[in-house]
Amino acid sequence: MNCRKLIATLLAVMLLVSGCSSKMSIEKIDKQAEQLLSENKYEELINLYEEAWNGGADKEALKTRIQDGYQAYANYLIANDGSPMDVLHKYDELGKRFPDLAEFSQNMLATVAEYAMNQLAEGSALNLASLYQQITKEFEDNAPLCAYMKNAYETSLRNIIAKDLNALIDAGLTVNLTSNQFEKTFEVIKQSDILLDLLFCEGLEGMPIAVQHNQYIVAADIRDTFPVIYYGEYTGENTRNGIGYQVVYSESGTQYINTITYAQFENDMVNGSFIEVASLNFGYPIRYTLNGQMKDNKYDGTCKLQAAANGSILNFELTFDDGYLVPLESGEDENGKYYVAATSNEGGSVTGIRYDQSMMDIQHGLFPEYMFPY
Repeated sequence: MNCRKLIATLLAVMLLVSGCSSKMSIEKIDKQAEQLLSENKYEELINLYEEAWNGGADKEALKTRIQDGYQAYANYLIANDGSPMDVLHKYDELGKRFPDLAEFSQNMLATVAEYAMNQLAEGSALNLASLYQQITKEFEDNAPLCAYMKNAYETSLRNIIAKDLNALIDAGLTVNLTSNQFEKTFEVIKQSDILLDLLFCEGLEGMPIAVQHNQYIVAADIRDTFPVIYYGEYTGENTRNGIGYQVVYSESGTQYINTITYAQFENDMVNGSFIEVASLNFGYPIRYTLNGQMKDNKYDGTCKLQAAANGSILNFELTFDDGYLVPLESGEDENGKYYVAATSNEGGSVTGIRYDQSMMDIQHGLFPEYMFPY
């Protein structure tokens, strides 16, 4: 009997000592952690927590401390010029070193990545795309993070385009359009960030991106690889309906094709009368004005063209059938078969608009194939 009492007493003492030891262990960890934090020794801090974790310390008590330690480490990295990637790698490390905190690790990865995206949304799409590609490459095995990043990237990209559109309005885009200052319109677009930023929007869901301006919208889109700006009436989800201006701007080196179309839109397509002003350069500058009718974005019937090139102003009539040019005649030379779409004998000499076979095969849709006197 006495022996049983002795054993029971010893067990009680052992349990009491064990409890005190655990409590003291956490207190000791906190004291060491406080010292390491004061010296910005974050790697040593994480090692301390890992050693305690694996050494049987109270894990529930450690979880909050580990999370706070990593957050303090992240703040330290940011304050000392650390990159978003440095912080992401630390939170990724957290989930691997402490599997019980994997959910917290995943949440912080998403939070930091989205924060970095939002910060870059104040800048250029180029920097945004660069960060997005870097993160998705580094963490390609993390499917939930990559899916989350895709949404964050696309949202930030749309915000950048909206910012660019507001900047265009402030720079005088709408005023220049409505006052027929078309060269100034092209210059405003050329000086903006939107042309470069739109390059990253091809295939982006939710296009076009639009901002409200008075009772109209100013919208941006990519159509057939061309940046397109629209200002005018609309219905529903930014669908062009009513009178509006469509601006297409494309420039590469000394070559450029810039057009402004003032037209009646129906269901997001030109349907009805239009006037198109274009400025282009493929070796020498040409400016032309084309007006007539369109049906579902295709030139239809007779259109009048006035072209200015090499100091001359020439007037033509062009005939279209369902978007295709109807040639007046055809011929063949050393370059192959060609078609003549219209002629003018103004100024005492005959000038024609000539196409080769490949150009005749292209259906005229959103933009015209451009006309070169010969």
